[in-house]
Amino acid sequence: MKKLDRTALFVITACQIALGGIILFGSRQPVKIICENPDCAQISPLGKITFKFSRAVDQEKAEALLQTDPAIAGRWEWQDERHATWSAATPLAAGQTLKINFNPGKLGKNGESLEEGIAWEMQVRQPAILALKTADDQGAEVYRFDLTGQGEPMQFSQTDAKVFDFNVAPDGEHVVLSVNNEKNGADLWVIKRDGSGQRKLLDCGSDRCSMATWSPAANEIAYTRESSGLDPQGSKGVPRTWIMDVDSGETAPLFGDNQKTGYGPLWSPDGQWLSVWNGVEGGIQIINRQNGEISLLPTQSGDTGCWSADSSALYYTNLVIGESSFHNVISKADIVNGTIQTVMGGNIAGEGLSYDNPACHPVRNLLAASVQPNPKVPGKNLVVQNLDSGEVIQVMSDLTKFPGNYSWNPGGEYLLFQMNVVSRDKEDFEIWIRNEASQETDLLAKGFWFPAWLP
Repeated sequence: MKKLDRTALFVITACQIALGGIILFGSRQPVKIICENPDCAQISPLGKITFKFSRAVDQEKAEALLQTDPAIAGRWEWQDERHATWSAATPLAAGQTLKINFNPGKLGKNGESLEEGIAWEMQVRQPAILALKTADDQGAEVYRFDLTGQGEPMQFSQTDAKVFDFNVAPDGEHVVLSVNNEKNGADLWVIKRDGSGQRKLLDCGSDRCSMATWSPAANEIAYTRESSGLDPQGSKGVPRTWIMDVDSGETAPLFGDNQKTGYGPLWSPDGQWLSVWNGVEGGIQIINRQNGEISLLPTQSGDTGCWSADSSALYYTNLVIGESSFHNVISKADIVNGTIQTVMGGNIAGEGLSYDNPACHPVRNLLAASVQPNPKVPGKNLVVQNLDSGEVIQVMSDLTKFPGNYSWNPGGEYLLFQMNVVSRDKEDFEIWIRNEASQETDLLAKGFWFPAWLP
């Protein structure tokens, strides 16, 4: 063998030995874990934390090493063998401190260990409030203000007063805007929770895209799309529900049929169900996102109700027609067994109070709804009913006004709502907030409308 050949053979052999050493010993390097939240000192009320592992890990072993203080149940979502997201099973209270610990132990695919425990101490951030304020005839801008209502509201969106409506992602990290464009349509835009990074998400041309809602995982957006028809400057066509993949930007009709009507999509908290109002079919259509099955809840209400905290039931407005009159009641549709029962109202003769627009508490078995005590007076009251005890609490009793756009923050400590004078003049809109612990209700702002939580 020539000297050169022997040298080459030696080099090859040495490389093989080195490679074997890397495989044998390098793979045994300890696992490191990184918190990838924008701020690992604060989290949203959903308790959502994204982790990155330095090596491929065994999912079950990794999950077993995580411990929280106080101890709370959680859900895992794995993107791959090195990336995972943990979320609290139920919303956390604002201001709560949560300690996240990974205990030492083996978790790597090849037996690698987390040699030293790692911990983060996080505080559940206080929610803010977003609301619209009309700037001119074209539209409005989104404004942000704190929970106390102190200080001047700060403009959140920058669209030259073209915001049609908006929706906040469940974790509060992003907001989707419906923005009027120059083609007599409305596009979808997205903006980060701090007001930065505003960008167009979907160009809808002369179609109007609105009523967008985030999926619980914030990876999909369901929205209402109204076609422009033959005349872009004319009236819009019937509303249809579309789904967009946020990462890819791909969008398609929800039902796989761009002729099937539907608007006002609403996700269940677990993301398995999507309710859509369909006036042509005569009710609320419920879509199972896992298998595509569709069921219909007959109703003439025109809204899609609210989902229970455990996603097992849909509460919605239902019309009761009696012998001499009619009124609305709040019905509960059990998704598992298919039963329907009245939970608020229920005089089958068509007499009595009329209830509508239910809002479900995110943690407790509570239901907010508006009620019209006098059919001859257009004003309505806002009430909260405990569905376990039957107790009804009067939140607002002013028949010169009617409530709307009411919702609890993710932890359920506060009820946010809007009061409108009967004239429906936007300048007369009021935003109120109720502290569930103290049961105190305070006026937060005037001249704003469509309030929503920014958790």
